Amino acid sequence: FTRRFYIDRVGFSEADFAPVSADDELPAAPVLPPPPHNGFGSEEDSQLNCYHLRPKTPLKDVKHFEQHDGKVLRFEAVFLDDPAYPVKCEVDAKRQFVVTFYVVDGTLNIFEPPQRNSGIQGRKYLERCRVKKPSAQSYYEMRDMFVGSRLLIHSRLFLLTDADAHTLNFMASNANVFWRSDPQRVIGLVQADLRIPMDESAGERLRDMLIDEDRQGTGSLALHQLENVLTRAGCQIGPQEVITLGNFCNSGRSDSDDRATVKIEQVLKSLGVH
Repeated sequence: FTRRFYIDRVGFSEADFAPVSADDELPAAPVLPPPPHNGFGSEEDSQLNCYHLRPKTPLKDVKHFEQHDGKVLRFEAVFLDDPAYPVKCEVDAKRQFVVTFYVVDGTLNIFEPPQRNSGIQGRKYLERCRVKKPSAQSYYEMRDMFVGSRLLIHSRLFLLTDADAHTLNFMASNANVFWRSDPQRVIGLVQADLRIPMDESAGERLRDMLIDEDRQGTGSLALHQLENVLTRAGCQIGPQEVITLGNFCNSGRSDSDDRATVKIEQVLKSLGVH
């Protein structure tokens, strides 16, 4: 009766009433991606609001909080002039910053200290927050913080130029995270790049280059001079690795010694050049 009603009154045909197989697979339900973060609150908190009718607080790693609460890493930084992110003016090229990274939650803030006779009175440049890496969905982490690292933050490229003593000690004690602060690994990389001690002549060439760089004849070099010599010798090394090598060579020196320099003989000895 129902079929005849639809055929006579609605205009259906017999073909419209073909049997439907119950074995046909149902189409998969579409999975909607989470909407983009609107800037209010944390991104994790906003995502949980999309998955639950009743908002829930994101779970926190209590053990990580207990281990790293109060631990901070401080670096000096400047604007890096890059073709993709050029420095706007001469004043920006002279600006200096202090980047503070909080280990407990992966946040960072940037402060610009005052500079005399520059017109820069000092101010907070970036409020404490988590910052995403460029072209990625992940945030800057502890392992991304080291001297020589480049941080792209809100279309401004920062170069970390130095770190305080506490930060360097923390990195050295956590060499599993900061491999550039592992002296044995750094020494191994330098030896591999310069083919020391496999090539005896490579060690002699390095000795001559270090002595030539010591124009004052003091038997010591500043860390930036050591970096220049190793780079010219063909070693792929950065500022953080040079600091690690310098601290390793100065491990036996007293506090009264100038630890901003490193003795040439100690460098050669640590690299296995006799």
